[in-house]
Amino acid sequence: MCSVSTSMTLFRGGPEDVEKEAFPCMESGVDILAPGCGLAPETPLKNLKALVEARNEFCRRR
Repeated sequence: MCSVSTSMTLFRGGPEDVEKEAFPCMESGVDILAPGCGLAPETPLKNLKALVEARNEFCRRR
């Protein structure tokens, strides 16, 4: 499992930051990509969608 930082990337970053952190995780060969811990209620939905879209894009490229 590899995780994307919930406090720095998902909460404070933007979709491009999520993608930058998610791709190296997936390239390392993990089977599960997830947030690092619990999500703050104010976490931008666009960042959560970016996490899913990054996973989808990675799978299309494989």
